[in-house]
Amino acid sequence: MKTSLQNRLIILMALSIVALIYIIPAQIQTSKTYSQEMSPRFFPNLVMTILLILSIILVAARSRMPQAEDDVEPVTREELFQASGTIIIMGLCIFLIEAIGYFVCTAGALVGLMLYLGSRNWKVIFIATVVLPLFIYFLFEKGLNLELPRGILF
Repeated sequence: MKTSLQNRLIILMALSIVALIYIIPAQIQTSKTYSQEMSPRFFPNLVMTILLILSIILVAARSRMPQAEDDVEPVTREELFQASGTIIIMGLCIFLIEAIGYFVCTAGALVGLMLYLGSRNWKVIFIATVVLPLFIYFLFEKGLNLELPRGILF
């Protein structure tokens, strides 16, 4: 258990460093008009720096703790197939979202994932397929005034 958590914390540290060095500068542009004001990169950099510092503290604290028994159950073949299938379905959704649009792609991915992971309650599948995309649509399109990908159907 200790090494698993410690590995996750090290991965979190690595992601924080990558975000600070590459992602934030590449995605958030600054200009010289921000000479007296805060840069748009300030808060993302602040959050990633805090995350990095906390990760380092947690790794250091975990490395000093006595080692416990490793009582983690091994991953079963079924769980491995479920994780792999989920990654494939989400990859297809990401690949197809620009071509077929947000609504069709999200609804198809939700139905596919719910059926693939064992849900057979059609009322729950229908409600989740309708309510979740509508909620996200109103949140992003109407509330935040951001456009979702539009495809050939919607």
